[in-house]
Amino acid sequence: MLLFTTMAIMVSSYAGAALSAPVNEVEPNDSTAQAQNIDRYFSLDNNPEISNSTTVPHATVNGTGNDTFDYYSFTVPEAGVTTSLGVLDIDGAMFSFDSWLELYNGAGT
Repeated sequence: MLLFTTMAIMVSSYAGAALSAPVNEVEPNDSTAQAQNIDRYFSLDNNPEISNSTTVPHATVNGTGNDTFDYYSFTVPEAGVTTSLGVLDIDGAMFSFDSWLELYNGAGT
């Protein structure tokens, strides 16, 4: 049995919002070098599951809890442009799901 989870990512001050469609995991994305880019999935579409969804760009990632590491990449505004806010939220996971979130810079550190 696969455990499906949803991760909502919000980054304020994003310049180019697109259609709001959930991101489905695409392999290979098991390392920082293979991270799946989700820039084009950010939007301002209304979503009752996400606070301020019409004013804070957001993307939703549908993932599976299959005991692997999955990496995603997205672009945030450069330093000094505006204040950036990042919110990472996991919904729909069973109580036994042990999530792990880490943020890396472009150099992978």
